[in-house]
Amino acid sequence: MVGIDNRFALADGTGVTQPRYATWFSGGVGWGVENFGVAPDIEVTFPPHAYAAGMDPQLEYGIGALKEMIQELPTDRPPLREGYRLVRPAPLPARRNAN
Repeated sequence: MVGIDNRFALADGTGVTQPRYATWFSGGVGWGVENFGVAPDIEVTFPPHAYAAGMDPQLEYGIGALKEMIQELPTDRPPLREGYRLVRPAPLPARRNAN
């Protein structure tokens, strides 16, 4: 969102902020909000009883879909990490006494 209002004060002294300003986006988009994210390609419901049971159907479906995709389009493995120079910094010199 572009702007946030501090409109409401609560009884305990804290406040509630409320994003409320939209922006006009060119290129045929029109009115919209920033940081909307991405609409899901696949919708998987996550009912309250699954949450209470410690299950995550969205994660389970996503892992299953990725396993299928890997079977259909296997990927190359990266090369082994041999022959690369060491990128760790040199050790610090010994401390001298301040006395």
